[in-house]
Amino acid sequence: MVGGTIYGKAREGTQEQMEDLRLIARGTLFNKDEYTVLRPNGQVLLDADYVLSTVGGLYGRVDPERAVRMLKKYLMPLEVERVKADS
Repeated sequence: MVGGTIYGKAREGTQEQMEDLRLIARGTLFNKDEYTVLRPNGQVLLDADYVLSTVGGLYGRVDPERAVRMLKKYLMPLEVERVKADS
């Protein structure tokens, strides 16, 4: 998960800044060459509307089903090229 602050800056900027964002996200994902480092291997989502802390916190405890629906609605996928392990 890449936070909204980073995305907000890249969204206002150039394509090069979006590539920087993808580079940051790529570094957070599982890498076979570093299999001892625990990292996720799923989709990268951006919190461009700054809802994660609100929805994931108290609101998530009060109404978890609605919180999940909000996250699905507001978190945006970021296509990230996976790091290829050396064979």
